[in-house]
Amino acid sequence: MRKFLIAPALVALAMVTAPLRADALPPEISATVGQATPIGAVSFSALGFKFYDAKLYTAGGRAFGWEQPFGLELAYSRGISAGQLIGATMRELRRMEGRQGDHAAIEAQLATCFKSVSQGDRYVAIPAGRDGVDFWLNGRKTCELRHPGARERVLGIWLSDNARDPALSRKLRGQG
Repeated sequence: MRKFLIAPALVALAMVTAPLRADALPPEISATVGQATPIGAVSFSALGFKFYDAKLYTAGGRAFGWEQPFGLELAYSRGISAGQLIGATMRELRRMEGRQGDHAAIEAQLATCFKSVSQGDRYVAIPAGRDGVDFWLNGRKTCELRHPGARERVLGIWLSDNARDPALSRKLRGQG
């Protein structure tokens, strides 16, 4: 009798934990990027510490293009506060664009998007047209950032040739 009770419990546990596997396709990507397939993956480190692994998914594994459906996933290797995430994003925007009058407006929206992360947490960013990016943390939508040019400006931190490490950016885009 015990066997019969344990087996269903193990199956139920496997069903609940399956989405947490490192190689599982994030549901928000599969729901918005048709036949989502990873085309590039990289790890981002600084000062000898790995901060996160990044994966870029496109529809059907097509070549990356800003106008094509895609999703960017960051899987964190260590805890980082919301303030650090926002600060790092804004530093990169200023590095790439110089100081812009609308940076305060972008930062205010990011403050609603970014929450502190722990090891194993995953952020997913999916463009919502040219002027939008939707963010999910561990499968829960945290915000809808809406600002002129937000897609290329914010996601360009990882996906443009102006990224801090252009070679890693090309590899992430499946070009390296």
